[in-house]
Amino acid sequence: MQIESFRHGIRVLDLADVTQLDWHRGQILLHTDAITKIDHAVLIDFADVFQTTEIEIINNASNYFEALLVFLHHARKFGLLDRQVLDYFGEPDYWDSVCGITPVDGGESIVLEASPLFPYISAA
Repeated sequence: MQIESFRHGIRVLDLADVTQLDWHRGQILLHTDAITKIDHAVLIDFADVFQTTEIEIINNASNYFEALLVFLHHARKFGLLDRQVLDYFGEPDYWDSVCGITPVDGGESIVLEASPLFPYISAA
């Protein structure tokens, strides 16, 4: 599904230490391959990105929440419900240190936060 494809693209950007600084819907092309009939998302326009140049500098910026909000807005125009998008988009990765509150269908809100990287280690 195109939502999962988009999410995988976001993960690749994060793993490559590339942060898109100006997410907007024009950067997301939804495409079906004419031969394979496989749906996927194509990300374009990387004119305004951030990437660290020193190994000691950590890029704390993340693409998850900004990209999700843009995709939710875009998906609503096609009649997709927020819950459907969130089910396929998935929760933040452990490196997404920020949690966010996203409005979903019916006026309710949910908190999106990453699962602990090492859930078997207690903070206590």
